Amino acid sequence: MDLGIRGKVALIGASARGLGLATACRLALEGANIAICDKDEEALGPATGRVREARPGVAVKAYRVDLTKASEIVDLVRDVRRDMGPVDILVTNSGGPPPG
Repeated sequence: MDLGIRGKVALIGASARGLGLATACRLALEGANIAICDKDEEALGPATGRVREARPGVAVKAYRVDLTKASEIVDLVRDVRRDMGPVDILVTNSGGPPPG
């Protein structure tokens, strides 16, 4: 299915693992350029690699951010816009309780 999002900028919250990472990979498969973010900086490197593997050639940038802090969200949007252009797709995701 072609969603018509090739070249669009997608920002996905809490996307270093789980549903956020799966969403980032799926949007990358559709050709969107991907901005991932997470408060766990160590998880961002492997996550970036997974998104790049999903669709080689799309732009992927990672940002360390705590989505519970409004000032960091403002900075995130500013940085994504500076690095990748305006955000066309926003996926509001945040971590939930641990599974169990």
